[in-house]
Amino acid sequence: MKSKRIYEMEHYIHLHKKVSLSELEEKFQISINTVRRDIKELLKKEVIKKVYGGVESIKDGIIQTEDVLIDIEKRHHTKPKEKQNIAKKAATFIRDGDTIYIDSGTTTLGILDYLSQDIKITVVTNSLPVINKAVKFPNVDIILSGNKYLKRTSSFTKLGTYSILERLNVSKAFMAATSVSIDNGVMNATMEEYELKTKVVSKTKEKYLLVDCSKFNKLGFITFAELTEFKTIITDSLDDELMKQFAQLKNITFIETAKEEV
Repeated sequence: MKSKRIYEMEHYIHLHKKVSLSELEEKFQISINTVRRDIKELLKKEVIKKVYGGVESIKDGIIQTEDVLIDIEKRHHTKPKEKQNIAKKAATFIRDGDTIYIDSGTTTLGILDYLSQDIKITVVTNSLPVINKAVKFPNVDIILSGNKYLKRTSSFTKLGTYSILERLNVSKAFMAATSVSIDNGVMNATMEEYELKTKVVSKTKEKYLLVDCSKFNKLGFITFAELTEFKTIITDSLDDELMKQFAQLKNITFIETAKEEV
């Protein structure tokens, strides 16, 4: 619990750039003495520095974690068949009249390839490639959820408040992630998309996580949701060891597209 708290505290500081000790005390529901002990651990890592009344991040906003920060154009060429199969399965959950959220990512992008041209839905998204595909559907309305363009992920991120997400009733969200684990939940690689993703997850009742098997049991930069917040996880395949680990998550349906092909 301590190591996970320190991990989350570090990312909270990076997200907010500068925070007071009292803010950390309130956020993590711990004593001020515990806050000071945790801060000492982070100071040893040289990822934050002390400032008057609190601490400040000394990172540039992005932490390199294995291959999760690969440019989106390069990620299009990683596991393309597996990603298309995952997207194809996700598309089967979409019905006429739905208001859906399609997250930025190379797997979620494929969902629109498997929808009828006559479908009548509203697509809410922060992804430029998703918008470019959605405009070709005559009966699809498009709502943009972010307003600052991030070139590396080809997505729009937060600049100000997400008032549109506060008012919209999204029926289904199809989310992407850079890494997934039981201990650390569902993670992404940049702080820029963090608040948007958490807002979507908190506002949507029916949530689907689309991740290929290479994303499991890897540590990502920042956790934007717990695994238990998702109704369905669609992946290509899970080995026996992973299935044993995830068997404890009773309320989540795991769909393995590789097994459906057999």
